Amino acid sequence: MNNSKINLITENGKVYATSRTIAEDFGKDHKEVIYSIDGRIDSNGATKNNGIINELIESGISHLENYFIKSNYISRGKTYKEYLITKDGFTLLAMGFTGAKAIKFKIEYINKFNEMEQQLQEVSEVMNSKGEMSLDDWNKIRFSEKRTINTFADCSIEDIKQLVEEFIAYAETLDTKTRVIRCNSTVKGITRLHDRLAKESVTNIGDCYNLLKLQDSIKTISHMAENRHRGQKIAHRNKKIKDLENKIS
Repeated sequence: MNNSKINLITENGKVYATSRTIAEDFGKDHKEVIYSIDGRIDSNGATKNNGIINELIESGISHLENYFIKSNYISRGKTYKEYLITKDGFTLLAMGFTGAKAIKFKIEYINKFNEMEQQLQEVSEVMNSKGEMSLDDWNKIRFSEKRTINTFADCSIEDIKQLVEEFIAYAETLDTKTRVIRCNSTVKGITRLHDRLAKESVTNIGDCYNLLKLQDSIKTISHMAENRHRGQKIAHRNKKIKDLENKIS
């Protein structure tokens, strides 16, 4: 796993993981993750696991929403419990995950939390200074040098076509060299999304095919920009040679 494949969500300006995705990424049953949060009692009513929430309450911490928020999801027509988990909540939960692989995953999760919180902070700063977020402001953030790859890697398949269209429009405003760099990052991001979907299920084959077509459209733009940049360099070189010849003659 790398942090571009970690699926966090944002709600009301905050970043969360879900108990389900944590269970999947760390190779655990979801019910066991819920037990770690809620606690568990045996058939005789004896406590088998006190649970993180009970420990927080016993420690005098009342604002549990800073750690865990009750939520639910629907699967096969039935509603099941899950939690939205903040970075602090994840830190507490992950203390129980041991082993070298778990440590690596924990670091990647924290890095992803930090990355998304930084992006939200940048959005907030723009909103505070301008009172609104223009599309150009938003594009500069999500299509920046550091974020373009993850912007596409983290996108949902439902939104990827619209995102590509918005990127293409934004790329037209960039200088040729920057356009090529951003296009290459976009291709890398779509590749990561493609690989994730391909790994998840063979039923995603149609979506994967469509992603490859979107990649081709970005590559075409990149090649056109590269050719234009190369032509500009050749024209500049020829002009210098011509100027030098005129001076000599």
